[in-house]
Amino acid sequence: MKYKAYIGTYSIRKSRGIYIADTDSKTGDMHIFDSYNAFNPSYLAISKDCNYLFSVLETKEIDGHYGGAVISFSINQDATLNLVSKAYTLGTDPCHLTTDKKDTFLYVANYSDGKLTVLPLNNGAIINEPLVIEHWNSDLVNNRLKNSHAHCTMFDRNGRLCMVDLGLDKAIFYNVENNILIEECALVTKLGSGPRHVVFSSNGCFAWIVCEHSNEIYTFDLISMQRIGIYTTLPGDFKGSNTCAAIKISPCGEFIYASNRGHNSIAVFQIEKNGKLKLVGNYFSRGKTPRDFAFSPNGKFLYIANQNSDSIEVFLVRAGRLEYTGQSISVPAPCCIIFR
Repeated sequence: MKYKAYIGTYSIRKSRGIYIADTDSKTGDMHIFDSYNAFNPSYLAISKDCNYLFSVLETKEIDGHYGGAVISFSINQDATLNLVSKAYTLGTDPCHLTTDKKDTFLYVANYSDGKLTVLPLNNGAIINEPLVIEHWNSDLVNNRLKNSHAHCTMFDRNGRLCMVDLGLDKAIFYNVENNILIEECALVTKLGSGPRHVVFSSNGCFAWIVCEHSNEIYTFDLISMQRIGIYTTLPGDFKGSNTCAAIKISPCGEFIYASNRGHNSIAVFQIEKNGKLKLVGNYFSRGKTPRDFAFSPNGKFLYIANQNSDSIEVFLVRAGRLEYTGQSISVPAPCCIIFR
């Protein structure tokens, strides 16, 4: 059986934009067979009906418009792409996006100015009518002005939109009704920790946030909204510089994975019944700067995008642990992988 994968990149080192690949469900082999030219398509998402692909164009200005843009494609039967639409986020450096469960709106995190952009969707077409929500915090704490840096938008299991803000050190939850966003509550991390991405348990009870600057994973109870654990992603003897990037839950729901850029590893934790984490190990990513990674749909393989060594490395997953298969795919500046 063949799975289709889409790879987002930064437009450097002769990258062709979005790459499309076949992957073998039995061997893990990945083969690039097509691409679509786009500027800095650094993060991708697929519609809930799997008929459309969405991508950010991560930039500060485009086509004479302030901020970046988003584009959408229809997905052909052979997994190739046809451009459907383009819209502007009115926020700088869009870096993450997601749709609601009915694919009626697109939610975009703009990193540099912290704006959350909401765009209507119509059968995969992005309507260029952005609703922009700004976040800021003028409090000067320890001589540091806290500026908003939106880094992730995700829906939790209860239908709330969560925006993780690296600059404000919090994950903000919104109730969403008829495209009206009402701020409800927030999960707060320590000053300067830099929360980046979030994942949620399937039962809706727990959230795990990876922090870019402190190199930690925070565990929160979503019923009480209280923190119940903090876990370093690095070995105790590591002395170099590092920033965390992606966090994912294994398809079986039993393990948490987080990438270390600097230590160049994937930290693996087992999830306990109370939401707390137990370290399984750190596994070398076989390249530099693992920005993102993705599980094959059957959960058998893990594909790691090493941004600064221009490669995707393939690992076999056994009881949560990673075993390198020896397979490597050359892709310039890969920074996002998703499967369809």
